[in-house]
Amino acid sequence: MKVAFYLTNNRNMRDGVTHYATEIINRLTKGGDFEYVGEAFLSCKDKTAAVREYFNRLTPGLLLQTVKMPIPMHFLHRFCESSVPFPYERLMKSRADIRVFFHNFIPKCPMSGKKVVVIHDLTPLHDQSASRRSTEKARANYLHAVQAADLIFTDSEYSRADIVKTFPEAEQKIRVVYCGMDRKRFSEPVAEEKLDLVRKKYGLGKEYLLFMGQARPNKNLPNLLRAYALLPENVRNK
Repeated sequence: MKVAFYLTNNRNMRDGVTHYATEIINRLTKGGDFEYVGEAFLSCKDKTAAVREYFNRLTPGLLLQTVKMPIPMHFLHRFCESSVPFPYERLMKSRADIRVFFHNFIPKCPMSGKKVVVIHDLTPLHDQSASRRSTEKARANYLHAVQAADLIFTDSEYSRADIVKTFPEAEQKIRVVYCGMDRKRFSEPVAEEKLDLVRKKYGLGKEYLLFMGQARPNKNLPNLLRAYALLPENVRNK
Protein backbone atom coordinates (compact mmCIF):
# COMPACT_ATOMS: atom_id res chain seq x y z
CA MET A 1 0.00 0.00 0.00
CA LYS A 2 1.30 3.43 -0.96
CA VAL A 3 0.80 6.47 1.29
CA ALA A 4 1.50 9.94 -0.11
CA PHE A 5 1.99 13.12 1.94
CA TYR A 6 1.06 16.46 0.36
CA LEU A 7 4.05 18.75 1.02
CA THR A 8 3.49 21.62 -1.43
CA ASN A 9 2.86 24.11 1.39
CA ASN A 10 5.80 22.90 3.48
CA ARG A 11 8.79 23.63 1.26
CA ASN A 12 11.25 26.15 2.65
CA MET A 13 9.10 26.78 5.73
CA ARG A 14 9.47 26.00 9.42
CA ASP A 15 6.05 26.86 10.74
CA GLY A 16 3.98 24.84 13.19
CA VAL A 17 2.20 22.76 10.55
CA THR A 18 5.47 21.89 8.83
CA HIS A 19 6.94 20.77 12.15
CA TYR A 20 3.76 18.76 12.84
CA ALA A 21 3.93 17.12 9.41
CA THR A 22 7.61 16.22 9.54
CA GLU A 23 7.34 14.73 13.03
CA ILE A 24 4.47 12.50 11.92
CA ILE A 25 6.18 11.49 8.68
CA ASN A 26 9.46 10.64 10.41
CA ARG A 27 7.67 8.39 12.89
CA LEU A 28 5.30 6.70 10.45
CA THR A 29 8.08 5.86 8.01
CA LYS A 30 10.21 4.08 10.61
CA GLY A 31 8.22 0.87 10.45
CA GLY A 32 5.49 -1.06 8.68
CA ASP A 33 5.17 -2.50 5.21
CA PHE A 34 3.73 0.62 3.57
CA GLU A 35 5.44 2.58 0.82
CA TYR A 36 5.67 6.28 1.67
CA VAL A 37 6.25 9.23 -0.65
CA GLY A 38 6.20 13.00 -0.30
CA GLU A 39 4.52 14.99 -3.09
CA ALA A 40 5.04 18.68 -3.86
CA PHE A 41 4.17 21.07 -6.65
CA LEU A 42 6.95 23.60 -7.27
CA SER A 43 6.64 27.09 -8.71
CA CYS A 44 8.59 28.10 -11.78
CA LYS A 45 11.14 29.87 -9.55
CA ASP A 46 11.68 27.00 -7.12
CA LYS A 47 15.05 25.29 -7.40
CA THR A 48 14.28 21.58 -7.52
CA ALA A 49 17.65 20.55 -6.07
CA ALA A 50 17.32 23.02 -3.18
CA VAL A 51 13.79 21.84 -2.34
CA ARG A 52 14.88 18.22 -2.40
CA GLU A 53 17.86 18.99 -0.16
CA TYR A 54 15.55 20.82 2.25
CA PHE A 55 13.17 17.88 2.52
CA ASN A 56 16.04 15.42 2.79
CA ARG A 57 17.07 17.26 5.95
CA LEU A 58 13.54 17.32 7.37
CA THR A 59 12.41 13.84 6.33
CA PRO A 60 15.55 11.80 5.57
CA GLY A 61 14.85 8.69 3.57
CA LEU A 62 11.43 9.80 2.31
CA LEU A 63 11.06 9.43 -1.45
CA LEU A 64 10.05 12.81 -2.90
CA GLN A 65 7.96 13.36 -6.02
CA THR A 66 8.08 16.94 -7.31
CA VAL A 67 6.35 18.53 -10.28
CA LYS A 68 7.39 21.99 -11.44
CA MET A 69 4.46 24.15 -12.56
CA PRO A 70 4.99 27.00 -15.08
CA ILE A 71 3.55 29.59 -12.68
CA PRO A 72 4.98 31.79 -9.88
CA MET A 73 4.43 31.08 -6.19
CA HIS A 74 1.44 33.41 -5.77
CA PHE A 75 -0.48 31.66 -8.53
CA LEU A 76 0.67 28.23 -7.39
CA HIS A 77 -1.13 28.73 -4.07
CA ARG A 78 -4.24 29.89 -5.95
CA PHE A 79 -4.00 26.92 -8.30
CA CYS A 80 -3.79 24.44 -5.42
CA GLU A 81 -7.02 25.85 -3.92
CA SER A 82 -8.92 26.19 -7.21
CA SER A 83 -11.21 23.73 -8.92
CA VAL A 84 -9.44 22.03 -11.83
CA PRO A 85 -10.84 19.31 -14.10
CA PHE A 86 -7.62 17.30 -14.35
CA PRO A 87 -7.14 14.23 -12.13
CA TYR A 88 -4.68 14.80 -9.31
CA GLU A 89 -2.71 11.71 -10.34
CA ARG A 90 -2.19 13.19 -13.80
CA LEU A 91 -0.98 16.50 -12.37
CA MET A 92 1.32 14.93 -9.78
CA LYS A 93 2.37 12.06 -12.08
CA SER A 94 2.04 9.69 -9.14
CA ARG A 95 -0.59 7.31 -7.78
CA ALA A 96 -1.28 6.38 -4.15
CA ASP A 97 -3.76 4.36 -2.12
CA ILE A 98 -3.94 6.96 0.65
CA ARG A 99 -3.14 10.66 0.49
CA VAL A 100 -2.59 12.79 3.58
CA PHE A 101 -3.12 16.58 3.58
CA PHE A 102 -1.81 18.51 6.60
CA HIS A 103 -3.00 22.06 5.81
CA ASN A 104 -6.78 22.09 6.39
CA PHE A 105 -7.64 21.57 2.73
CA ILE A 106 -7.72 19.04 -0.11
CA PRO A 107 -7.08 20.11 -3.72
CA LYS A 108 -10.31 20.51 -5.67
CA CYS A 109 -9.76 18.01 -8.45
CA PRO A 110 -10.71 14.39 -9.16
CA MET A 111 -8.64 12.10 -6.94
CA SER A 112 -8.61 8.33 -6.49
CA GLY A 113 -7.82 6.47 -3.28
CA LYS A 114 -8.58 7.38 0.32
CA LYS A 115 -8.10 10.97 1.46
CA VAL A 116 -7.04 12.03 4.97
CA VAL A 117 -7.03 15.70 6.00
CA VAL A 118 -5.79 17.38 9.16
CA ILE A 119 -7.97 20.36 10.12
CA HIS A 120 -6.09 22.00 12.96
CA ASP A 121 -8.72 24.66 13.66
CA LEU A 122 -11.17 27.06 12.00
CA THR A 123 -9.19 30.20 12.87
CA PRO A 124 -9.70 31.91 9.46
CA LEU A 125 -13.47 31.73 9.97
CA HIS A 126 -13.25 33.51 13.33
CA ASP A 127 -10.87 36.30 12.29
CA GLN A 128 -12.88 39.51 12.70
CA SER A 129 -10.26 41.50 10.79
CA ALA A 130 -10.50 39.35 7.66
CA SER A 131 -12.50 40.49 4.65
CA ARG A 132 -15.79 38.83 3.82
CA ARG A 133 -14.31 37.50 0.58
CA SER A 134 -11.37 35.94 2.42
CA THR A 135 -13.67 34.34 4.99
CA GLU A 136 -15.99 32.93 2.32
CA LYS A 137 -13.01 31.49 0.42
CA ALA A 138 -11.72 29.83 3.59
CA ARG A 139 -15.18 28.43 4.35
CA ALA A 140 -15.41 26.95 0.84
CA ASN A 141 -12.00 25.30 1.23
CA TYR A 142 -12.94 23.83 4.61
CA LEU A 143 -16.27 22.58 3.28
CA HIS A 144 -14.64 20.84 0.35
CA ALA A 145 -12.06 19.23 2.66
CA VAL A 146 -14.80 17.95 4.98
CA GLN A 147 -16.88 16.58 2.11
CA ALA A 148 -13.98 15.05 0.16
CA ALA A 149 -12.14 13.46 3.09
CA ASP A 150 -12.60 9.87 4.17
CA LEU A 151 -11.03 10.68 7.54
CA ILE A 152 -10.41 13.96 9.37
CA PHE A 153 -7.90 14.48 12.18
CA THR A 154 -7.85 17.49 14.50
CA ASP A 155 -5.70 18.53 17.46
CA SER A 156 -8.20 19.04 20.29
CA GLU A 157 -11.73 18.42 21.51
CA TYR A 158 -12.39 22.16 21.19
CA SER A 159 -11.47 22.11 17.50
CA ARG A 160 -13.51 18.94 16.95
CA ALA A 161 -16.60 20.58 18.48
CA ASP A 162 -16.05 23.77 16.45
CA ILE A 163 -15.62 21.83 13.20
CA VAL A 164 -18.69 19.64 13.78
CA LYS A 165 -20.81 22.67 14.76
CA THR A 166 -19.78 24.51 11.59
CA PHE A 167 -19.76 21.48 9.28
CA PRO A 168 -22.08 18.75 10.63
CA GLU A 169 -20.95 16.44 7.79
CA ALA A 170 -17.66 15.99 9.66
CA GLU A 171 -19.11 14.29 12.74
CA GLN A 172 -18.77 10.68 11.60
CA LYS A 173 -15.34 11.21 10.02
CA ILE A 174 -13.45 13.24 12.61
CA ARG A 175 -10.99 11.95 15.21
CA VAL A 176 -9.03 13.88 17.86
CA VAL A 177 -5.30 13.12 17.98
CA TYR A 178 -3.46 15.35 20.44
CA CYS A 179 -0.12 16.86 19.47
CA GLY A 180 2.87 15.15 21.04
CA MET A 181 6.10 16.50 22.40
CA ASP A 182 9.78 15.72 22.11
CA ARG A 183 10.21 14.16 25.54
CA LYS A 184 14.00 13.99 25.24
CA ARG A 185 14.37 17.61 24.18
CA PHE A 186 12.12 19.08 26.87
CA SER A 187 12.90 16.83 29.83
CA GLU A 188 16.68 17.00 29.99
CA PRO A 189 17.90 19.52 32.60
CA VAL A 190 19.89 22.54 31.42
CA ALA A 191 23.07 23.52 33.22
CA GLU A 192 22.68 26.61 35.42
CA GLU A 193 25.64 28.23 33.64
CA LYS A 194 23.77 28.08 30.32
CA LEU A 195 20.63 29.49 31.92
CA ASP A 196 22.63 32.40 33.34
CA LEU A 197 24.03 33.20 29.87
CA VAL A 198 20.53 33.34 28.40
CA ARG A 199 19.24 35.52 31.26
CA LYS A 200 22.13 37.96 30.84
CA LYS A 201 21.72 38.07 27.06
CA TYR A 202 18.03 39.05 27.27
CA GLY A 203 18.06 40.91 30.59
CA LEU A 204 15.85 38.35 32.34
CA GLY A 205 15.37 37.72 36.03
CA LYS A 206 14.97 34.34 37.69
CA GLU A 207 11.33 34.21 36.60
CA TYR A 208 9.87 35.45 33.31
CA LEU A 209 6.97 34.99 30.92
CA LEU A 210 7.85 33.12 27.71
CA PHE A 211 5.54 33.29 24.68
CA MET A 212 6.07 30.56 22.08
CA GLY A 213 4.42 31.39 18.78
CA GLN A 214 4.10 33.77 15.86
CA ALA A 215 2.81 37.32 16.30
CA ARG A 216 -0.44 36.61 14.46
CA PRO A 217 -3.94 37.83 15.45
CA ASN A 218 -5.19 34.35 16.36
CA LYS A 219 -2.39 33.97 18.94
CA ASN A 220 -4.05 36.70 21.04
CA LEU A 221 -0.72 38.24 22.03
CA PRO A 222 -2.16 41.70 22.90
CA ASN A 223 -4.42 40.16 25.56
CA LEU A 224 -1.50 38.16 26.94
CA LEU A 225 0.42 41.41 27.39
CA ARG A 226 -2.62 43.09 28.96
CA ALA A 227 -2.98 40.19 31.39
CA TYR A 228 0.70 40.44 32.26
CA ALA A 229 0.34 44.18 32.88
CA LEU A 230 -2.49 43.46 35.37
CA LEU A 231 -0.26 41.28 37.55
CA PRO A 232 0.91 42.81 40.85
CA GLU A 233 4.12 44.79 40.52
CA ASN A 234 6.01 42.46 42.86
CA VAL A 235 5.18 39.54 40.51
CA ARG A 236 6.12 41.38 37.31
CA ASN A 237 9.45 42.56 38.75
CA LYS A 238 10.75 39.18 39.88
